Amino acid sequence: MAEQTKLKKWILGIISALILGILLIMIELLTPLQQIPDNKPAIVTQLKHLHNPDGTITIDLWFDERRKTRFNSGQPVNIYYEIKGINKGTRAYLTLLNVSPAGKLSLIFNEFVEVGKEYGRLQGQENVTTVKQITLERGQEYFKAIVTSEPIEWKAFIGAEGKPRMTFWGTKELIVDVE
Repeated sequence: MAEQTKLKKWILGIISALILGILLIMIELLTPLQQIPDNKPAIVTQLKHLHNPDGTITIDLWFDERRKTRFNSGQPVNIYYEIKGINKGTRAYLTLLNVSPAGKLSLIFNEFVEVGKEYGRLQGQENVTTVKQITLERGQEYFKAIVTSEPIEWKAFIGAEGKPRMTFWGTKELIVDVE
């Protein structure tokens, strides 16, 4: 008799666990799916608004070769840039930002540049340099290059929500697709 009681309790325990498991699965299936966030984070929108339509300075930004916008994930790429429209010897600051496919903002560099001064490997033209090598993530990568007269103070910049109190001499955005 005692063994039958133990067996009945054991069977009831297993049946209870199965019923509970089935109920949890049903609840999970009936719960509405969460909205998938827009693939353009708010920071991309803010960065797109940063430009000086009257600026005379232009930035050319590319990876590995000009006009190439498709890359393979995990493959390192070289960053190149060329700044035009600045008088030789002018002090300027170049900032390069990246928003990954996951929406993560990264500061690639924020540094002083001077026209006519060699940075990295010169590529046969004045002011064309390889400054850094990065690895891209699968998806769409967004890059924004900004040339200013002063270094950007990031706490104030982010606090200004895309309306900073500084003059942008020139900006350039680059969107690349990574497979």
